[in-house]
Amino acid sequence: MIKIPGTREGWPAIERCLFEGININVTLLFSVEHYRAVAEAWLRALEARVEQGKPIQSLASVASFFVSRVDTEVDKHIQATGGSLLPLQGKTAIASAQREQYVRYRDEIIPQALDVERLAEDAYRLGRTGIAAYLQALQATRDVRLRSLQAQADLQAALTDLERAIGAPVLP
Repeated sequence: MIKIPGTREGWPAIERCLFEGININVTLLFSVEHYRAVAEAWLRALEARVEQGKPIQSLASVASFFVSRVDTEVDKHIQATGGSLLPLQGKTAIASAQREQYVRYRDEIIPQALDVERLAEDAYRLGRTGIAAYLQALQATRDVRLRSLQAQADLQAALTDLERAIGAPVLP
């Protein structure tokens, strides 16, 4: 696994390395926009590999989104306000990031994984790839769904932490 920055300049390298079958560790992700761009590069690489009959099951890359800067800024306001907000210190950015991750899986990543799966099925039915490539796409979709369930569980845990901190429900 090699490290590639999740910056605009790194996006083409991320896509190319993944297409070549090189597992990567995406670093320096500080914005949702950059996280999305990296995820889109990952999906384009998967689609291209499927179209060419290359395996996708062995791709196991990591992209970590940094939330500490958000918490630092929010915590400054919490400290200035004080009082009942103090238990929220160090928790708000995590909950926000967990929500963003879950919504992204639900609204974007799962639908895109299903598109890759359909593409793999079509390629198999047209004789452009073997059954192994199609089965790998099915496995990749299953893995994405499992990660989505983990994202949902992480969001629920973060919301529970917030509710404990403030002593009230955080959702209407």
